[in-house]
Amino acid sequence: MSSSNIETITREHDNFSSSYNELVNLLEKVIANKEITQDDKYDLEKAHATYTENYNQVKKILENEKENNLNDQLEEVGYKKLDADLNSVMNILTNNGEKNTFYLGEDGRILIDMQSIPMLTLLVQKLSLIAKGLDSDDEESSITIAPEFIQLLSTSDILLKAKNILLEGYTTINGGFSIDESGNMTANNGNFNGAVNAQGNMTADTLIVRKIISKDIINSLVSDINVTIATDGDDASAVISSAKFYTVQGFLDALPRNLNGNSIYITLDKECNENLNLKGFSNGDIYLYMNMKNYNGYIAGYNCTAKLFIYGATTVTGIPDGVDSQRPSVMPSNMVGSNTYYYGMYFSNCNFVTLRSINVYGQTTSNSYYAIGAEHGTTLLMQNCKIIGSQNGVQARGSKIIMYKNYGKVNNNAVRAIYGAMVCIQDGSIPSGQLVHDNSSQIIQDSNKVTVDSTTTETGTNTNTGTTTSKSITFTSDYGDTYRYTWSDWAQDNLVIQGKWTSNSVGCWFFGSDFSKLQGKTITKVVLKIERTSGGSSSNNEAKIVMHNHSSRPSGEPTYLSWSKTANLTMNTTTTVTITDSAVLTAIKNGTMKGFGLKHTFDKAHYMKCTGVIKATITYQD
Repeated sequence: MSSSNIETITREHDNFSSSYNELVNLLEKVIANKEITQDDKYDLEKAHATYTENYNQVKKILENEKENNLNDQLEEVGYKKLDADLNSVMNILTNNGEKNTFYLGEDGRILIDMQSIPMLTLLVQKLSLIAKGLDSDDEESSITIAPEFIQLLSTSDILLKAKNILLEGYTTINGGFSIDESGNMTANNGNFNGAVNAQGNMTADTLIVRKIISKDIINSLVSDINVTIATDGDDASAVISSAKFYTVQGFLDALPRNLNGNSIYITLDKECNENLNLKGFSNGDIYLYMNMKNYNGYIAGYNCTAKLFIYGATTVTGIPDGVDSQRPSVMPSNMVGSNTYYYGMYFSNCNFVTLRSINVYGQTTSNSYYAIGAEHGTTLLMQNCKIIGSQNGVQARGSKIIMYKNYGKVNNNAVRAIYGAMVCIQDGSIPSGQLVHDNSSQIIQDSNKVTVDSTTTETGTNTNTGTTTSKSITFTSDYGDTYRYTWSDWAQDNLVIQGKWTSNSVGCWFFGSDFSKLQGKTITKVVLKIERTSGGSSSNNEAKIVMHNHSSRPSGEPTYLSWSKTANLTMNTTTTVTITDSAVLTAIKNGTMKGFGLKHTFDKAHYMKCTGVIKATITYQD
C-alpha cells in the first residue's frame, strides 16, 4: 500500500472517530442536564450529519482496500457504526450495559435515576428517522415523519428545503386557506407584493386599482398637457407635460379622447409633413400653436365636442392682422373629400373651431375645390386668414361660419352657404370672389363696413405636389411568455425571461395580427417601451432583443428571425429602445415579423424578467 493511501485512510478514520466521539459527548451532555434545549437539538442534528458523512467516507475507502493489515480498523468502524435506532443509542449511553444510571423502560421511554426524559426519547426517534439503514444498500433519501416527531417540532419553526416539495391531496391552513386535489385555491384574503398573473378571466364585485395598462384602455387625463412637436421628438413618448413628439398625429393617437375637462397645448417646433385628423375629442380644449411653422398636409376634424383652436403663432394675437409675411401655411397635396367637395381644412360635426392667422391653400383644378369647409353643424370662427391657390374660398354646408378680417383672391366663390347654413361676416376685409347662398341659407354682412381684399391681385399656387405623410401607430402586446428548455414548456405567467436560473429560458411578446396592418408600408422607426421587473441581478443588465414570427404562443419552442439588439434594462423601470435597423423595418414591411422577444446567454449573469405588456410604436410613411 502506498504512503499516500495510508495517509488518506488515517485522516478519514480520524475524522470519523472525532465525529463519533462528538456525537456521544453531546448525548451525555443532554443526559447530564436532564433537558434538551433548542441549541442542543441543532448541535445534535449537525453532529449526526457530520458523523454520517464521515462514516460513509471511511467505509468506502476501507472497502476499496484489500490489505490484511486494515481488517482491524474495518472491524472498529463496524463496531462504532451508529444505526441511530433506540437500542443502538442506549448501547452508546450505557457503554454496552456497563452504566446503570439510565435504562430503557417498557414503554420505550429513556429513564435516568427512575425519571423519564421523554424529550430525549423523541430525539432518539428523530435520529432514527434521519439515519435510515446506513449499513444496508438502501440509498433512499425520503423520510416518513412519526406523529411524535411532529409534536416535538410543533412549537418550533420548520424549514423545508428540497428540489421539489409535493403536497398531494386536500391542503388547508387554519381554515382560511385551502387547495383542493385539482389545484383550486380558496383564501379569505390575499396581499401580494409582486406580480399576479392570471391565464383566464378574473372577476370581482369591486375592483380597486391605481393604474390599468391594457391595449384596449387609454388612461384618463388628470391635468392640462403641454407638448412640443420636434425633430428629436418620439411618438412613443409618455403623454405628459413637456414631452416631445415627432408628429402631431402621433401625439393625438396617444391622447385619450375624453380630455376629462383639461386643455391640451401643442406647439410646433418644426415644419410638419403630414395630414392631420382630429377625431372624437370631448370634454376639453385642444390648442395647436403653429409657431409660424408650415404644415404640409391637410387638417381635418370630425365629431369633436372639445373646442379646437389653431393659431399661426404661439399666442392668440402673436401675428398682427393683415401681415402676410408672418402667417404660416397649411398646404395640402391631397384634399379632404366630402359630398363631392374637397377641402384643405375641413371640420364636420365639431362644436366650435377657431382658425387665426393662417394662410390656407386649396387647389384650382376643379370647381369642387375649397380652401376651408364646415359641415354637419360645425361652428367655425376664422380671423386674419388668407385663402391662397384655391378655386373657391370658404363653404358652409349645414353649419355656421363667422369671418373677421380675412384676405385672399379666388377664381370662383369666395363664400358659399348651402343646406341651411349661415355665414356671418364681421366688419373688415373678405377674400375677393363671389358671395353665394341657396334659398335655405344666408350670408349676413354690412356692405358698408365689409370690404373686398383689393391688395391681393393673384390667386397664387399650391406648390405641394406630394406630401409624404409620416404617421405612427402604437401596438400593445396581448401577453408575454417564457419558454423553458428544462421542462420543454411555456411558463404561462405573463413574464418574458432571458438567461438561466433553474432553466435555460427565452421569451416572447405576442401581438396577434397587429403588425400585419403595416404590411407594404415604408417603416422608418420602431420604439419599444419595455418594463423590467424584479428578478436576477439588480444592476443594469444587458437584454438581447430579438424578433419572431409567431402571432400567438406556439406549442413548442419559438422560432426567432435573424436579428438582435442589446439594451441595458434597469430593474423596476420602463426603458425606451429605438430600432432603426433595416432588418426589422424590412421584416415589418414584408409581413414576416409578428413580435419581439428576449434571448441571451444561458447563465445567471444575463438572467432577467420583464412584464408581459410592452408597447411598440412604429413610424411609417403613407
